[in-house]
Amino acid sequence: MPDFSKIITIFFFVSLPLGIVLVVGSSCAIASENYTSVFPTDLQLSYKHWNIVQKKITGFSHFRYENTLLNQQQVLREFNQNVDIYGKIFIEKTIVFEAQSGEILSSYEHDLRSDLTIANQYQKRDILSVLTQKEKTRTLALTIEEPIVPFEIVSFFLRKNFSTIQKREKTAFLVYLPAIAFELQKQGLPSSLSQLRMQIDIVETLSIQTAIGQKNAVRLRIRPQSFLLRSLLPKEKSEFFFLVDPSFPHYILRIEEANLHYILESVTTIPS
Repeated sequence: MPDFSKIITIFFFVSLPLGIVLVVGSSCAIASENYTSVFPTDLQLSYKHWNIVQKKITGFSHFRYENTLLNQQQVLREFNQNVDIYGKIFIEKTIVFEAQSGEILSSYEHDLRSDLTIANQYQKRDILSVLTQKEKTRTLALTIEEPIVPFEIVSFFLRKNFSTIQKREKTAFLVYLPAIAFELQKQGLPSSLSQLRMQIDIVETLSIQTAIGQKNAVRLRIRPQSFLLRSLLPKEKSEFFFLVDPSFPHYILRIEEANLHYILESVTTIPS
C-alpha cells in the first residue's frame, strides 16, 4: 500500500526551515478504540497497484487477518505483504490487537529494499518504538495523554468511525507517525511534533463496480488540517483519498495517492 508516512515526512520537514510548526497541543495518548467489529477475521484482502499515468499494474498488496494465539495471548493479527509484479516482496507489515478489547498492542514494518525496520509497542499511555537499519538501532519512548491514532491503523480508524464521519462535513484526528518521530529525534527536536492533526472531508459519492459488487462508494479526502502546511507542497503530495464501502464492515475499496491507485481486487476466506 502507499507509503504515506514517507510523503508526510517530506512535507513536514520542508516546513521546519520556514519556521512553520503545526500546533497540536500537548503530547497525546493512544486512542482506546475497540476495532474488533471491523476486523475481518480469517479473510485475505488483495489490492492491485495501478499507475494511472502509465496505465499498468506495478504491484500488489496482500492482507491476511487472523484470530490467533501469540505468546499465550489471544490476539487479532493483520499481516501485510507488498509485492512487485513478479511476486517479490519489498515491504512486510504486521499489526497486533488484543482480541477482547480490540486495542492495538504492537506493529512492525520491514522495508526489504533499505533493510529498515520499525517496531512499535503500545501499552496504555506508553509507546516504545525501535528503528533498526544496517545493524544500527535507535529507540524512542513516548508517554502520552490525549487520544491519538497511530499511523499504522488509520484505515481501521476510518472504518470504525465511518458512520460518524458520514454525518459531519469535516472530521479531525491526531495521527502519530513513528518515521517522523525518529527524524525529529535525529535532529534534536521534540518528538511530540510527530503528532499531526489531520482532517477528513467527504468529497463525493461514486457508483463503481468493485471486487465485492456494485457500490455507491464514499470518497474521503485526508490532508493536514493546517492550511499553511498544505500550501507547502502540491496537492498530490499532501492529499490522499479513500473510497469506502458505505455498507458494514466498510471495506476500503480504493486508495488514491498521486499517480497510484490501490484498488481492492479480491476478498477471500482463509482455509481452515
